[in-house]
Order: sequence, then C-alpha cells, then structure tokens
Amino acid sequence: MGFSFEQLLDLPDTTRRAVALVVAIGRNRLELFSLECREELHFSLKVFTVLLAAFFLAMFGVLLVTVLFLFALPAEHRLAGIAGCALVYFLGSLGCILWLKALFARHPAPFGQTLDELRKDRKHLEES
Repeated sequence: MGFSFEQLLDLPDTTRRAVALVVAIGRNRLELFSLECREELHFSLKVFTVLLAAFFLAMFGVLLVTVLFLFALPAEHRLAGIAGCALVYFLGSLGCILWLKALFARHPAPFGQTLDELRKDRKHLEES
C-alpha cells in the first residue's frame, strides 16, 4: 500500500481542506448550540413566570381567606364565604399548574437538535 509522489504532494492541501471542514462543522455545531441555549432561556423565563403567577394566586387566596375570617360576614355565612373565595384562588393556582404541565409536555428535549447532529457526525466518522 504505497503512496505515489503526487499523493504526497497533495497531502498538505488535503490536510488543509480536512482542517477547514472540521472548523466549519465546529462552527455550525456551536451556532446550533447557541440557538438552543437561547430557546432554553426563553422557555425557562416562561416557566418562571407561570410559577410566579401560581404562587401569587395561591398566596392571595390564603390572604383573602384570612381577611374574610377577620372581617365582615355574618356568622351563619362565614364558612361558606371563606370556602368560596379560597376555592376561586386555589382553582386559579391549579389552572396555572396545569398550564405549566402542558407547557413541559409540548417542549422538546433540551439541546435535542445539537445531540442529533453530533450523533450523525459520529456515525459518519465511524463509517469513513
């Protein structure tokens, strides 16, 4: 398995092209990774906002229950009023939690595209 003189002369050019290809693939993967990082940041902000809303609604429900307990209802309707207000805010909180669950169910796995591309690259390198 010998090399010809022409093949030896082409070796620097072939090496240069191989390095350029590796650098181009690296840049491509880095760009994809940065795009996915940005998408994950936006998703994380949505999750944080919904969690904050759920927490606020739950705490507001507790506060309202306390205020209603301290104030104004006649004794015979006090329990029903407290239960009704608490139910409204706790249902709002439950709605936020269910919305968050649906958001997680629709969201693709983090860095899925980058991992897929790296798997393809590895497969092509193993084949060649």
